[in-house]
Amino acid sequence: ESARMFELAWGDKLIATFAPNADRNDYTSPFPKPDDTEFQPYDESALLDALGKVSVALGKLQQAGIVGHWEISIPEDDYWSVVTIAVDDDISVGGQILAQEEQR
Repeated sequence: ESARMFELAWGDKLIATFAPNADRNDYTSPFPKPDDTEFQPYDESALLDALGKVSVALGKLQQAGIVGHWEISIPEDDYWSVVTIAVDDDISVGGQILAQEEQR
């Protein structure tokens, strides 16, 4: 539970520090955005705003050398119901694993 609380607090701090004013206009992905004419089982506006914040934060972390490469996709073949955020060469992985192991 403490690892989860740490991750939530860390994520909130990252967004507040690096992307406090970001929104859907900052969302970048090599994949198409969900089709506006199709029903979405979620609040699409809220999702795109959140993904804009994540895009800006990840871009700044990449510029600082904390992550190597990242991409966000909402695969069309899953009817727009799955969001995938891939982060490569994340230097914090060791710390994350240690925090999870301490919970066992």
